[in-house]
Amino acid sequence: MVAAARLAGRLSAPRGRRAVAGRAQIRRGRIGVADKNIHIQSFLDIAPLPAMAGSLPAAGLREPAPGSPLLLGIIPVREDPIVRFVFNTTFENPGFAQSYAQLLDNAREQVRLSEQAGFDAFWLAEHHFGANGRDNLPNPFLVAADLGSRTTRIRLGTAVVILPLWHPLRVAENIALLDQMLQGRLEIGFGRASQPHEVVTFNPAADPRRPEGSRAVFAEGLEVVRKALTEDFFSHSGEYYELPPPGVSWSSRKGFEDDPRWIRDGEVYRLRMVPGPWQKPHPPFWMAISTEGSAEVAAELDLKPVAWRQTARKLREWIAKYQIVRRRGGDPCPNPGGDWGVLRQVYVAPTMEEARRDYEALFVNMMRYRAADPWRAIQAFLDPGEVAGPDTSLDWDFLWNRCLIAGSPRDVVEQLQELGEVTGVGTLAASIAHEGLAQDKVLRCVELLGEHVIPELRKGESERAMAAGAG
Repeated sequence: MVAAARLAGRLSAPRGRRAVAGRAQIRRGRIGVADKNIHIQSFLDIAPLPAMAGSLPAAGLREPAPGSPLLLGIIPVREDPIVRFVFNTTFENPGFAQSYAQLLDNAREQVRLSEQAGFDAFWLAEHHFGANGRDNLPNPFLVAADLGSRTTRIRLGTAVVILPLWHPLRVAENIALLDQMLQGRLEIGFGRASQPHEVVTFNPAADPRRPEGSRAVFAEGLEVVRKALTEDFFSHSGEYYELPPPGVSWSSRKGFEDDPRWIRDGEVYRLRMVPGPWQKPHPPFWMAISTEGSAEVAAELDLKPVAWRQTARKLREWIAKYQIVRRRGGDPCPNPGGDWGVLRQVYVAPTMEEARRDYEALFVNMMRYRAADPWRAIQAFLDPGEVAGPDTSLDWDFLWNRCLIAGSPRDVVEQLQELGEVTGVGTLAASIAHEGLAQDKVLRCVELLGEHVIPELRKGESERAMAAGAG
């Protein structure tokens, strides 16, 4: 358990002590110096969070032993690798350097190559009103239908569809029809969005600046979607939706008896969605999360979490809380990390030097833009117990191995092995089509992942499966 040893070592600094060599990071088996403006605080003298105190035994988990790291007492360190690889894209086009037709053609080329390279899925993010050239994908369902028609194996998905911006029955119909068109190659990620101008323009009740209302709209919309996809005939009465609306009359047809499953006393009292989904009960459902509270919400709503760009150690903490909530609900949840996905910026080149030369300026510019909202400021990239110093900035050295996976194929394999060992996360959502990065370099990155990285990580998975079978 190499990564476990590294993790334990990083947790051993006394509370409040400045890290002499900065945050330890791994390059080709050597410890490298990264940021020197981070203050390290250990878990060794931090008691369990109040929300978790007393809940661990009830959830079937043991309390951390005195003097042991909190999180190491909650989830045993696993040696499972990342097992699913997803190409994730948002159609970034800063300054409108390319036509939209070119963005679509690029995505078509990317999905075909991703399928050949062994990727499991290709996810599309919904965003609106990208006046600066970012956030250019208003309807992931339509684009997924186009890309799905050009592939045969790879799964298509949304990461995410912003549920409060849609009527939930339209979402359910789109999911079912697209799942039929793709013959079961669909998975759906839901989200609430963090940009007020996107959300409030469509649905003021879901304003993300008022989290309680935003979560309530989301939860009720998800309930409607599930009913529509799983029940032959359904109705719904809630705070935001009344389905079908009361008083909807039905004109009887001569020679056709009214169906009592959905017509009563001349009124439509239940609905039936046609078609239903290909996959039963419905395609896999995910939820984008950017806070630890959202991890618990995902567990309560029975959704697989996809974390934004949080560090491995922070993910480990959130996964522990997710497991506790799942166990309270009766799910043993023996492998909580396997339910999770995590978004990472990924760039592979023949060498680390070339990767940095190609990508550093583009990456730093993009991260400073993306980290501008309160959910994704610099604290999103801190390990538990770290405090940013006054000179800490979102640069390559600070973010490498926190949210950035980059370098040669060997570098990337080592980073992903560490991520998998520390968290047990099963799905990597790789953001590869970075803003401003030329298409030929995007495609080369996909090829290198397919030729060197994915096979290497899956080799370990196959060896473990064979050993388990032999035992």
